[in-house]
Amino acid sequence: MYSSNPPLDTFEPPNSTLNGASHLDDRITTVTIELSEPVVRKSFENFIENLLWEKNISSTDGEPIIVMRLKGFVRFLGDDSVFTIQGVNELYDLTIVPKAHLDRFRSQALRLIFIGRNLCSSTLYNALQECITV
Repeated sequence: MYSSNPPLDTFEPPNSTLNGASHLDDRITTVTIELSEPVVRKSFENFIENLLWEKNISSTDGEPIIVMRLKGFVRFLGDDSVFTIQGVNELYDLTIVPKAHLDRFRSQALRLIFIGRNLCSSTLYNALQECITV
């Protein structure tokens, strides 16, 4: 049976490594970013839109970060809900997690898994850190 809602355990990092090139095309890499504090929703949405739509966030070598796939979860400041995020190329969707499943998301406020080209973990982490404050 097909479901557009992925199982919650798909947001667990892989056992091998959180960052690295494990794809057939070595230009495609994976980066996982985790934060312990909730983010400001408007700042987070601006970050995602700048990253996916405008492509104006660059790696340390100046090349634009190209996200092919994005998934994870996020908590927003002032909101008790948890949202999953799914992204493919320039499209993304935030979906609220049912209250019955919130206990699976206690340890962190945000975990995002990026798959793409020119990914730079420090650039992505710093940009997301800026989403913590208003």
